[in-house]
Amino acid sequence: MKKSVAATILASVLTFGVLGTGCQIHASFDSLIPEEYGAWENNYIYHGIVRSKTTGEDGEPLISHVVTDEKTYSVAACTDSVAIGDELYWCLTLSDGAEMEYALVSFDVKTKKEKTLMLNDSYQDEEGVTHFYHPYAIERVYEDSLLLQGQHEQITMDEYGQPQTSYFSAYFKIAYDGEFLGEIAYNTAGYSRVSDDYFVKTVTNSQTEEVTLYYITWEMEEGLPICTFDNAEVYVEYDFVEKGGSQGFLLKTYGLEDDTAPENYLGEKLKKVEFFNVAKNELVPLYEGDSYVEWVEIPENEYFITYEYETITYKQKGGLFETPTEYTVSLKKNCTVSRIEYAASSVTLKTAYTFDKSMGLQTVKGVAGSKDLYVAMEWYENAAGCKKGGRQFKQYKVNLDNGKLETLKQEEWNESSTVCYGSYALENGVTCGDYAYYIERIKLTTVNDKTTYAYRLQRYNSKNKKTDVMQLWKGSGSAEGEKYCQMMWRNNGGDMDDFIVRNY
Repeated sequence: MKKSVAATILASVLTFGVLGTGCQIHASFDSLIPEEYGAWENNYIYHGIVRSKTTGEDGEPLISHVVTDEKTYSVAACTDSVAIGDELYWCLTLSDGAEMEYALVSFDVKTKKEKTLMLNDSYQDEEGVTHFYHPYAIERVYEDSLLLQGQHEQITMDEYGQPQTSYFSAYFKIAYDGEFLGEIAYNTAGYSRVSDDYFVKTVTNSQTEEVTLYYITWEMEEGLPICTFDNAEVYVEYDFVEKGGSQGFLLKTYGLEDDTAPENYLGEKLKKVEFFNVAKNELVPLYEGDSYVEWVEIPENEYFITYEYETITYKQKGGLFETPTEYTVSLKKNCTVSRIEYAASSVTLKTAYTFDKSMGLQTVKGVAGSKDLYVAMEWYENAAGCKKGGRQFKQYKVNLDNGKLETLKQEEWNESSTVCYGSYALENGVTCGDYAYYIERIKLTTVNDKTTYAYRLQRYNSKNKKTDVMQLWKGSGSAEGEKYCQMMWRNNGGDMDDFIVRNY
């Protein structure tokens, strides 16, 4: 199933130990193995057609056969799944020993009862054509139905009375009681999918080099324009955002050429930030300027920090009685934190915090609980008297509500990434009682353009703000120190982050 942007935190590609710095740090699998895995808290995790303890132990299939009035089918595979409350919905591949069939089955995790919603469903139209629909994947969850992707099998009779079968890829809706609601039209050729419902493409005018960004959604006959920009001067990043009752595209416009950044320093000049509201079909300007920018990754598309490079001169001495030596260095100064506030009625930009002008931006970890910004800052002092001068460095938690700046101990700083992820997961992810659960995807190695990953299921305790590793495994192969439910995380259909946790 295609996930919404709000859920991407649970399956995002992480760099081990670093969040929001833009660095790619490869971890070794051994370095990920905790001294002790989290203890079982009497909760169970459900993913696909498998249930296990949150520790990965005692994995068991939730279904092995589908029984109808005529046949008993064995479950060959679960190709997709989605959880809605206590209800799981599965796309299953079935076998009766001779043929393969496809079914949509629901399962109540509380009552442990299943219901077959779709199997060998067919109808005959007015022209005598027989139509079969086979579900392969769950594309979209609606209030009254599911949107499925699968195969449309069409059987007609030729002039000699012989059946002729044709096959088409199709999208179709099924009500939660199993009623077939019909096939839906889609016209997404040339578009890239950016959310559950929206697709985007760019069209370049070969004469003017202007680029127009278009979007389309289900059952629209043609795409609608979002914005137009000069491809020779800027480039535009776009993300579909659904927050606070708003739905639309967040557009980030950057300049292509910049010769003001110091040598060997990275940075992008942010020109504009806009929000295209799809409900109102309007483009809302949020920011216009010419500043370097660093986007805070957690929560995504909500906070950004603008800054300017400034070259400063300072004096430093190696010993108390040495003559100070003059140095120059470039800092990311004049740092301002901005927050995009999403609401159903409007989307606005507010200044969340302004740092002291002497401070330079060093590292951003994220924002926890919609108020606590974790950031490292640096500055330089001149040698004077007993002071040797030179680089000064501190790690802070900034309360964006009251502007209070709190210096962090190294242990608190080391835990800040998991606090940010855990806080966001608690608000937007999989929760059960005082715990939030989420999966991290960690890059291990890249050899010949092939990247290997490790995965770990994390449990965040909202009471003590601590995070435990519950399960850990490699994406391919195996390694000593793994602890996970192999039945659940390998060959079990559905997105990895689509799971629920219950105490039953």
